[in-house]
Amino acid sequence: MPFFSVIIPMYNRAAFIGRAIDSVLSQDDADFEVVVVDDGSADDSVAAVRRYTDPRVRLVLSPVNQGRCPARNLGMKHAVGEWFVFLDSDDELTPGALRLIRARIEAAPPTVGAMRFMCVSDTGERSPEPPHSGQIVDYAGFLRWAELSLKATHTEAMPCVKATTFPAVQYPSGHADEGRYHLDIARLVETQLAPDVVRLYHHDAPQRVMHANLGRILRYAPDLADDAAQVLGRHGEAMRRTVPDLYYVKVMEAVSQSFLAGRRFTALRYATRLTTRPRFWARLSAVTGLGMLGPRAAAWAKKQWMRMQGRKAA
Repeated sequence: MPFFSVIIPMYNRAAFIGRAIDSVLSQDDADFEVVVVDDGSADDSVAAVRRYTDPRVRLVLSPVNQGRCPARNLGMKHAVGEWFVFLDSDDELTPGALRLIRARIEAAPPTVGAMRFMCVSDTGERSPEPPHSGQIVDYAGFLRWAELSLKATHTEAMPCVKATTFPAVQYPSGHADEGRYHLDIARLVETQLAPDVVRLYHHDAPQRVMHANLGRILRYAPDLADDAAQVLGRHGEAMRRTVPDLYYVKVMEAVSQSFLAGRRFTALRYATRLTTRPRFWARLSAVTGLGMLGPRAAAWAKKQWMRMQGRKAA
């Protein structure tokens, strides 16, 4: 049984998946397997993976495109390592990354079941903000750290978790974001926020999640609205007590995604939670006005916001 299972979800990444796999195979800690999960690709991604003859590279096929979160769940189901390392198909592990990760794991107390590492972009920015300092946090501490990240421009991190956390904790279904997974993990085990840079992330691949696309925004909205409801259902009360700023940001997300999904009454019900928060009134008024015009108007506004965020990050 290898120490690491590096899980890589893949969708139409024929031109990039080799870069990710090669970055793992070149690691100086060789105690790993690479589990590539093809999420119904329509290009030559599968053929690109099958060119590898190293027995540590395994390919798992999903018959249809489900999203990167379900693909990660499928990867965990097939993985046999003691720790799962989640790598995106267009990114790379930095040289010596697995050695650094193992050193942190072996030095941590047994109560630590998750780790988050630093990243660097192909343009030189380090992430996330604020930078990790090596602290070990419980659930409340993780929520406080997440609240500090609300104003950050760069939020990319490299998550690693103990295999024993699965299947108790799984990524969301559909095309929801991965945030709920990390909240669920933080409630189950302690998390170390490690300062080591172990991932190089790129901006050169098409169809990145943050690329603004009107059709994608509308298509993913029901999954994101369902996920926002589950985040508030599972973690809302703890957020409201411990990190109220984060709580109300999540409520605002629930309002926005509910409008995008065409669920006006649900959106308005969430909106009532924000009537006592003056800092949200301007945004709430804009989101509600556009949302009442229909999902396409709300999606257009979301597209403009995503483009603005992309320019801000750049």
